[in-house]
Amino acid sequence: MKKDRLLILGFDGTHPPFFEEWVEAGHLPVIGRLMKEGAYGHLRSVANMGSPAAWSTFATGVNPGKHSIFSFTQRDFSSYNYIFVNGAFRTSRTFWEILCGERTGCVINVPMTYPAQKINGCMIAGFDAPGVDSKGFCHPEGLLSEMRSEEHTSELQSHS
Repeated sequence: MKKDRLLILGFDGTHPPFFEEWVEAGHLPVIGRLMKEGAYGHLRSVANMGSPAAWSTFATGVNPGKHSIFSFTQRDFSSYNYIFVNGAFRTSRTFWEILCGERTGCVINVPMTYPAQKINGCMIAGFDAPGVDSKGFCHPEGLLSEMRSEEHTSELQSHS
């Protein structure tokens, strides 16, 4: 395995002591190994640990005042209606935009990443997407169809 590879796993809405207890009890051996051999820590990125602000801070390294994502919704001051926030509202660069300028990367199901960015690699948007069939859900555009056809092919092969 190449030493210059990076894998980041994030678990939204979890309570870290549960993972620690389950790892200690031997119920999550792979997670335990990753925690032991890699880096592991509790989220302390933003005071408001709501998913939109926290994940956007994780992705950009700056606080919500600089990346502009605070919550799931914000006011449209022209109509005073609420509008749903997604990754397109972010005003700061993500670490994968920076890294994927030099390297190939894959970003999968990270909250606040819709529409998927055109990075050097692939991206599957997070839960801020309207749906898996939404335009802009994946980059490259045909990725989801390709994955579905591979899944279908694998299912057919396993039943024969």
